[in-house]
This record gives sequence, C-alpha cells and structure tokens, in this order.
Amino acid sequence: MEAIATSRKLRLKETYGVLIELLDSPTYCNAAAAALVECGASVLFSLETAFHKSGQSDMVMIKIVQVIGRIGGNNAMELLWKSWSLWDKLPSP
Repeated sequence: MEAIATSRKLRLKETYGVLIELLDSPTYCNAAAAALVECGASVLFSLETAFHKSGQSDMVMIKIVQVIGRIGGNNAMELLWKSWSLWDKLPSP
C-alpha cells in the first residue's frame, strides 16, 4: 500500500502499468484507481492501451472506464465514447 501511495505522489509514467495491473486486485484496486486518477490526463494513453489489451478481464475494463470518467476532460470523454461503442459490440454472456 505504501508503494501505491508513493506512486500517487510521484506520478511517474513508469508506474502506470503496475497500477493498471493492480486494478484486478480486490485488495489494491481502489488505491490503484485513486493513484491513476491523480496522474490525470497523462495516463489516458496507458489506460486506453490496457482497455484494448487482448484477454483483459471485464472487471479491469470497467475499472479503467471508471478511472477515465473520474479524470474527466475532452480527451477522457472521447475515450469513454470509444469504450462505450466497444461494449455495445461485445456478445452477451
């Protein structure tokens, strides 16, 4: 948890991938999401890449959409529209 808090303060691009991976952890997902939101618009590209990653879990995809929404701004809204159109095309379970 301390590493996530430090990452949240430093906002280093090198930590984005690890924080996104932690979105799949029930223990760390909320702290990782908060740290990603703190990074702001600079993390949007990494979030978009992770969203489209082959085999990405639905839970992580939902968390990514939530983070993008909390970041806000024009670029974030464009990504949300892209994400929404993708969800429309997914088959129902």
